[in-house]
Amino acid sequence: MKIAYQSPCSSRYAPWIDKPLDELFSLIGVVRVDRRYDRLHAPCCGCPVSPHLGREAGESYKNKNIRDAVDHGGEATVFMCTFCALQMRDEAREAGLEPIFLTNLVRLALGETLTFQAAGAGDGREPVVTAVKIVKGQL
Repeated sequence: MKIAYQSPCSSRYAPWIDKPLDELFSLIGVVRVDRRYDRLHAPCCGCPVSPHLGREAGESYKNKNIRDAVDHGGEATVFMCTFCALQMRDEAREAGLEPIFLTNLVRLALGETLTFQAAGAGDGREPVVTAVKIVKGQL
């Protein structure tokens, strides 16, 4: 599987995380596609930007990430951050990228069958629905 890894904002302060992530991806047999907006050049998902710079700014960050992943052959978007997943998972899926939490990617590689969405479960639960609306600037 070719994956586009969505770096959480905090990863900019821990650039050394890329080496063990690349090793993990290699061990489980996935390829991290080379993208323009990755590693030290990775923009945030847009979630923390929206409250400060406006919804349009947050959407532009998200769209930039998704377009970049698609343009570079990604088949899935892998998240380590819940906010990144909430902000991007629906649009990633619509763009043809399967949204998956990093931990669930490993579970899949170990042969487990997930009985829920790989980037979050329980979309029908009111707290989750509300959180998604807040993140997307709909509330």
